[in-house]
Amino acid sequence: MKSKKMLSIFLCAIMLSITLVGCGSGTSDKTSANSDNVTLTFGLWDKNQEPVLRQIADTFEAQSPNIKIDIQLTPYGQYWTKLEAAATGEVLPDIFWINGPNIVKYASNGILMPIDDKVKEDNIDLSLYPQGLIDLYTVDGKLYGIPKDWDLTALWYNKKIFDEKGVEYPNESWTFDDMVEAARKLTDKEKGIYGIAARPDTQEGLYNTIPQAGGFIISDDRTKSGYDSPEAVAGTQIWVDLIKEGVSPTLEEMADTYEIDMFCAERLAMVYAASWNVPTFMSNETIKDHVDLTVMPLIKERAAIIHGLTNAISANTKHPKEAWEFVKYLAGKEANEIWAKSGVVIPARTDVLDTWKEAYPNLNLQAYIDELDYSIMYPVSKNTPKWNDVEIKYIKQILFFLPAITMPAAIATMWKWLYNGQYGLINQLLNKLGLEGHAWIADPKYAMAALIIVGIWSSLGMKIIYFLAGLQGISKSYYEASTIDGAGPIRQFFTITLPLLSPTIFFVSITSLISAFQMFDIIFMMISKTGLAINSTMSIVYLFYKNAFEYLDKGYASAISILLFVIILIITIIQLKLQKKFTDY
Repeated sequence: MKSKKMLSIFLCAIMLSITLVGCGSGTSDKTSANSDNVTLTFGLWDKNQEPVLRQIADTFEAQSPNIKIDIQLTPYGQYWTKLEAAATGEVLPDIFWINGPNIVKYASNGILMPIDDKVKEDNIDLSLYPQGLIDLYTVDGKLYGIPKDWDLTALWYNKKIFDEKGVEYPNESWTFDDMVEAARKLTDKEKGIYGIAARPDTQEGLYNTIPQAGGFIISDDRTKSGYDSPEAVAGTQIWVDLIKEGVSPTLEEMADTYEIDMFCAERLAMVYAASWNVPTFMSNETIKDHVDLTVMPLIKERAAIIHGLTNAISANTKHPKEAWEFVKYLAGKEANEIWAKSGVVIPARTDVLDTWKEAYPNLNLQAYIDELDYSIMYPVSKNTPKWNDVEIKYIKQILFFLPAITMPAAIATMWKWLYNGQYGLINQLLNKLGLEGHAWIADPKYAMAALIIVGIWSSLGMKIIYFLAGLQGISKSYYEASTIDGAGPIRQFFTITLPLLSPTIFFVSITSLISAFQMFDIIFMMISKTGLAINSTMSIVYLFYKNAFEYLDKGYASAISILLFVIILIITIIQLKLQKKFTDY
């Protein structure tokens, strides 16, 4: 009995030991798990900023040895496509860059983690950041990111070109008119130098000049465009006028060579450039020693669009605590000092801006800082990327076509020079080819053909706009469905494009025919009134003018006007009849 009792005590002791060891093992495992490294993935697109971020990440890792940062670089052209695919598959990086045009879309779809509570818990002072950026990254009352950096646009100028022309440097007192006047003096077509670039851009162009003219891009409730207001038209027209006046490169030239590259090549005396261009300018051996900047010139009021990036946290991250710790560090003074010393971007915190200025002591970087006082939030809504694409497309169309649809006097003067029988460019080219030139607008045999070419050329831009509008109205679904059915491009053109474009074709044909009968200004300014070609180029409207205002035969002139009305009426009726047969609605 005693031996059995001792055996029982011995077995109980063994069981208790095993239990204690088991508990100890569990505690050890838990401690081990807590000490395991956590790797946070970080998505970005700028290779120039990657080394600085790596330096900041290394500093953070030294302070938080259990957290590692895996930086994943994706070129900007692929970044948003990759990010959207990752969001769909719920495999987003733990932390990634987000900008204004995309913040509402990602935040409103539950893809980003709100950080309001964390900001309050850690007593982060948001007053150290530009209010426009805090507003930008606040969606439906929730904050989704602390600003990483910010950018504004300033007027850059080449002091060497200004000195050569004896023009005073721009300063903060300049108006837009002062800038245009200087651009006229600085433009040197023989050297291929323009005074300024009329940038077909939003953030570095229209987004600034429209509010400066008193307009707005989108309403405060993000539901209405402001482009149809007189102020917005004025803020757009000033860029068009620069091209028309010849002090800016044409849109075709800027499509071939980026405006910033033109400035770096000393083909531009001035350019509107955002702060992210500072490293580019300062690393360019051609211009770095003789460029500077000032605030954008005044139109009606001071305004500057502010934009920037934020470090957003994925709502589905498996490491929300660690992700917040790194984002919080990125928002701190130590990380911002590193950004400031690098000079790559303007750090978001206003208490390190003096450090950023020291990175480029020879530049008036205070200009960007001064613009903070009247900065305006970058315009965004839930579908910003979609309407932004449409916006840029139409801006380029405006800048491309409006100079072509210019006043008849300018058209006539240009073509008279081209057609001149003695020194005209057309005859010079023909002579180089060994061909005989002609008196194109003085010889009755060629004058009418010459005027027809001018008429077609002068109206081509507007007709292209009409056809572009017609093509944009054709849904892609028609082509996708026909492709599935095996239709090729030729069949699609004749069965889809041509029928659906027929209303546009009808409109262009009837207006072109009416315009042909009404031709007057080109004839009046290009054809000599005493030359032989005047009779062979006489239009019915020109005949009306001669009888009404030169011969003072009002009765005959009235008869001509009635005849013109009858002719146009008959043509219109005929085309309306044909419309039912050849036009599809």
